[in-house]
Amino acid sequence: MRRAAMMVAALLAAVILGGCADKYESVVKEELGYLREMSEVLKNVQDEASMEKAKPRIEELAEKMRALSKKVEEMPEPSPERLKRLKAKYDKEAEKAMSELTANAARVAVLRGGADLAKLVKKVSRHR
Repeated sequence: MRRAAMMVAALLAAVILGGCADKYESVVKEELGYLREMSEVLKNVQDEASMEKAKPRIEELAEKMRALSKKVEEMPEPSPERLKRLKAKYDKEAEKAMSELTANAARVAVLRGGADLAKLVKKVSRHR
């Protein structure tokens, strides 16, 4: 959980740019949306058939998150004040999204054939 919070803090630090706060706040919202959707897809995985159905969407979301991460890496560092404001606004929400994603990935990992799907999710969330 602590690692997830640190990853989210790093993302928040990277996406806030002076003068363009709304644009970069939208990046945070976009990532939170991807995390929530990935968690929701995993929540519906109950067996091998539903896992196979979910896999393409998880892969698509993982690619979107990687692309977003690359975009974030190209942004300059935010001011400490802006970072503090954004963290205050999104830390709890981001921590909840990561916690739910982690729980759903762990549940899927123990299903027959679920380890590969869970590894994909873990790899993407670790990249955060």
